[in-house]
Amino acid sequence: MKRLLPLRLFIFSALLFICAANPIYSAIITSAQSGLFSVGSTWVGGSAPALYDDIVIATGHTVTLDANVTIFNITIQTGAILDNSTFIITIDNGIASGNPKYTNNGTHNGTGNIKTYSNFDTEITGSGITNCTFEIINYGLKPLNDCNLTINGNIQHQNPGNTGMNGKYLIQMSSGNLTINGNLITDATFGAVGITTSGTITVNGNVSMLGSTDSGAGATIVNSGTINISGDLTLGVYASFCQNDGSMIIGGDLLGSGLGDSYFWNGLNATVKLGGNVFPDPFGGLFFGITEPAGSSSTEPNTIEYNGTLAQTIRVPDDAAYSNLIINNPAGATMNLATTVNGFLTVKPGATLTDVSGSLAVTGAFTLQSDATGTGSLITTAATTANVERYIAGSVVANHGWHLLSSPVAAQAISAFHTAGSGNDFYKWNEPTFTWINRTATGGGLNGDFETNFLVGTGYLIANMATSTQTFAGSLNISNVAVSNLSYTGSNAYTGWHLLGNPFSSAIRWNDGSWALSNVDANCQIWNEASASYSVIAANGIIPSTNGFMVHASVNNASLTIPAASRVVSSANWYKNVEQNNQIVLTVNDPEGQTAQPTIIRFDANATDAYDSQYDSYFLTGFAPVFYSQSQQEMYALNTLSGITEGMSIPLGFVKNASNQFNIELTENISGQSIYLTDNKTNQTLLLNDGNYAFTSEAGDNADRFVIHFGVVGVGEKADDATIHAWYANGQLYLQNTDQDVQLSIFDVQGRNLQSSVINSTGLYSQALNLPAGIYMVRLQNSLSVNTVKIIVQ
Repeated sequence: MKRLLPLRLFIFSALLFICAANPIYSAIITSAQSGLFSVGSTWVGGSAPALYDDIVIATGHTVTLDANVTIFNITIQTGAILDNSTFIITIDNGIASGNPKYTNNGTHNGTGNIKTYSNFDTEITGSGITNCTFEIINYGLKPLNDCNLTINGNIQHQNPGNTGMNGKYLIQMSSGNLTINGNLITDATFGAVGITTSGTITVNGNVSMLGSTDSGAGATIVNSGTINISGDLTLGVYASFCQNDGSMIIGGDLLGSGLGDSYFWNGLNATVKLGGNVFPDPFGGLFFGITEPAGSSSTEPNTIEYNGTLAQTIRVPDDAAYSNLIINNPAGATMNLATTVNGFLTVKPGATLTDVSGSLAVTGAFTLQSDATGTGSLITTAATTANVERYIAGSVVANHGWHLLSSPVAAQAISAFHTAGSGNDFYKWNEPTFTWINRTATGGGLNGDFETNFLVGTGYLIANMATSTQTFAGSLNISNVAVSNLSYTGSNAYTGWHLLGNPFSSAIRWNDGSWALSNVDANCQIWNEASASYSVIAANGIIPSTNGFMVHASVNNASLTIPAASRVVSSANWYKNVEQNNQIVLTVNDPEGQTAQPTIIRFDANATDAYDSQYDSYFLTGFAPVFYSQSQQEMYALNTLSGITEGMSIPLGFVKNASNQFNIELTENISGQSIYLTDNKTNQTLLLNDGNYAFTSEAGDNADRFVIHFGVVGVGEKADDATIHAWYANGQLYLQNTDQDVQLSIFDVQGRNLQSSVINSTGLYSQALNLPAGIYMVRLQNSLSVNTVKIIVQ
């Protein structure tokens, strides 16, 4: 018997080894109800999962960890919740065998992390949401082909604890979708790991591929699918690289080690969009546009796009050229050094490219694109041939679809934009005759007196029935444009007005000190396509490329220069005024005809009551209702006064268009200022600060319909709370009374009572004041309030 004992021990030991190596001995434990992980009643069979077991969280159940656990395969069914709480799940089966599978079609919560398997890749799949961080120890994640998982956490190396990742994959993916709302973080000591995918990986965070100081090897990314990174991509030491053979977005900066051993290149037909800067100092690296680093094999064609939202600098590729280049940054992208593009160069609508070097060489098509949101822009000092698109919205409504157009190229044929007799309109403005001259002659033919090409620096008025995108093609204007001999003819509403045009392929800043205005008003006007009316542009306002603008000459032979130095980076599709904090803007809206007309009251201590060419602008009529302020029998679009005084009133003219229903809106106001509007037709006065004033108008109404006046401080209370208000204008004292009889008294500056009367009227009341020039105090009193107003009789 004793001789049999060694044999029996050997057989017993062999059986133990077989049992330990055979996965049939790890149980699959399924939840029976919601509950704590360690409580037996939570699980089918009444026993909690043991070490290395597989678990299934069934639909409708929520299982919460109450201690750290070590399990192998994890399945979370649809509608199920696994909650780590603050505890950690470690994936392990106790033997170095097999790939664990993490399947989540429900929700996995917890501040506690998931530690992945140490011996083989952890397979992940499902379409659920994992609100945990995956800690990588020795092997990474392998998303399966049907994976559509969202991870709201990081994928990161365990630190400390990661000791064997060099040469392995952090993520290995052949298909499927993986979204990571967190960061990918590798350890700098053992970070010689790879990411490879033919599927789609989205990282809403940063990706750090640092390489390994332990093995002296770099980290790698090989993308044959799609990788979208919202933040920075960092490539570390020892030839860490990103090879993009598919589609890639890097929303932040592309950063290197600074040692010249980090690489990025696009493969054949690949595309990459760069939202930040490329290997900026001190995070330098090597960036390739047309070749691979090793062997210099061609990677053309491929496309690189700069699409940031903050200003970017275009990196000159280390292999000297781009294949195809797209600029899609509304804040602007700048080329500081000579740059070559072997294929096409496209500037997207609203984006701007600034070529500081003056040494941009483009072999293929160079296009500044345009759509309803804007037009691409180029600022350069070098002679450049390009195609500049202009989106032109069409309309069959007579009052809409009009545009002021100008050419950014030296010799653009008008025939490319207009065919005489087509039903589309093309006009130029002639100041001496106050006439819009039609390119189409009477009878439908071509007006032989019309120029063949666009005149540089001249604007044109056009309207098309159909929406189109048309193209200016040729050599771009890059030099100053001198405009001289501007006429001032006769005396009517259009005297002195001239239609000029932005001659450049970028926006310009109006009257910024470089325009050499000579007898030209400081404010210009532009056509607001949306509101079908003219609007005032003050000094330093923005005029987009390919747009016209109206200037006013104050005398004959006026002149100005449209300077190249005034070109600016601007994504505005529309004319943009500089912000003013000293003005009031009233806008009359025409909802029926979809038009609107603003009028501006501005205040400057240097202004006078007369027309000031430096501060004012006359009114120009469009298709909106005529709406203007009046001063000394003149009609103003911009009326600048020296300041607000007590009792000040400003008459507003109004003439209806074809519509009948209108409203007046206080569009801009000075902080804390009360604005009252009086309708002389209805004898109504209201506080515009409280909302729009709606009214109707009929043909033949008196144009002197409205008056605005300003809230003043009364005796013992705020004017806004008073029930009586008064103001003086054009020899008339106006009184607005909302309650009971009013005792009216007028005093001179010595306090003598000059007039006293009782006004037995509510609403708007007026009476002539036959007083010599001077300053007077008007005292108003009823049973509810007392107001004292200072008036100035001139």
